[in-house]
Amino acid sequence: MPYLYFSDEEHLAEWMRVERDPDELERFLDKYIYGVSTFEEYVELCGGAERIEQLRKIELVEQPATPAGQGA
Repeated sequence: MPYLYFSDEEHLAEWMRVERDPDELERFLDKYIYGVSTFEEYVELCGGAERIEQLRKIELVEQPATPAGQGA
């Protein structure tokens, strides 16, 4: 979301990778979409407030971005 936080490129890269295999995609969707009941639960599953803060710092150019797949 511009001016709030940078997109989570690692998570998006994982999503794009699993889309190639229907079984992997189903597991991914079960975990991240169908397996959570609230947005807060989804955020926690994706790294929680700490990850959101990292992404915010990248968006505000307080911390350099790490290329997808190379970890933070």
